[in-house]
Amino acid sequence: MFSIEEIERIMDDTAEAVEKQREIDQLLSGQLTSEDEDQVLEELERLAAEEEEQETVPTLPEAPTDELPESEKERRIKGWLGKNSIFFTAALAQGQGQLPN
Repeated sequence: MFSIEEIERIMDDTAEAVEKQREIDQLLSGQLTSEDEDQVLEELERLAAEEEEQETVPTLPEAPTDELPESEKERRIKGWLGKNSIFFTAALAQGQGQLPN
C-alpha cells in the first residue's frame, strides 16, 4: 500500500503532467496569446544560439609533414630488391612477366 505522502506526490506529479499537456495542446492548436508567442520565439532564438555554439568546430593541430623513418623490414626489402633487380629486368626484357623462382 501507498502512504499518504506517496499518494500526494503522485497526485502532484499527475497535476503537473496535465498542466504540461494543456500547454502542449495549446501550442499545437495555435491558441497562443501574443505574450506566449513572444516567449516561444525568445526560447527558439535562445536554443538556436546554444546550438550554434555547440556546432563550432574546434581547431585541430597541424598534421606532421616529415617523412617517417624507414623500418628495418623496409631496408631489408629494398636491399634484396637491389641485389636481385637484374633478375626482374631480365624477366621483363624477355617478356615473361614472371619472376624467377
